[in-house]
Amino acid sequence: MRRCFVFLIVLLTAQAGCYGQEVGGVVQAFADEHLGHGYELKWRHVDLSDCKNCFEKTGHYTDLYWHSKRIGVQVGRPFISPSGEYALFEVPGKLVLFVRSSRSTRDVTDGDFAIPKEVKWDEKSQRAVVAYYEKHGPSTIKLPERTK
Repeated sequence: MRRCFVFLIVLLTAQAGCYGQEVGGVVQAFADEHLGHGYELKWRHVDLSDCKNCFEKTGHYTDLYWHSKRIGVQVGRPFISPSGEYALFEVPGKLVLFVRSSRSTRDVTDGDFAIPKEVKWDEKSQRAVVAYYEKHGPSTIKLPERTK
């Protein structure tokens, strides 16, 4: 029974998109993850004990930061461009692009929302091609020019 319980916890953690970090040979669930270029996924824990329809008493969410600026709340897997100028990430129901030089975000969802699987960056041509998991064709996002 205990083995099944441990397996279930590991499975649920993986399904929730847990970005763990190995410390001393043990994967630490809910560890913040440094993504390079000043980007970081940080875990936030919310008390849900007053919520009558919630599954857990504590909600676990990841927020995306660029240095100390929170640029996304409850984000899924982020995709950082090779230069770090752009970050593409999902928030509930939307695909969002962050532009480091202007420190701004914009919604780049094209029609129906789907979860991105991979992004092929072409910063020289100022575009990113996004492939999705669901039945959604690839989309091309025009990247804005860098501001000084």
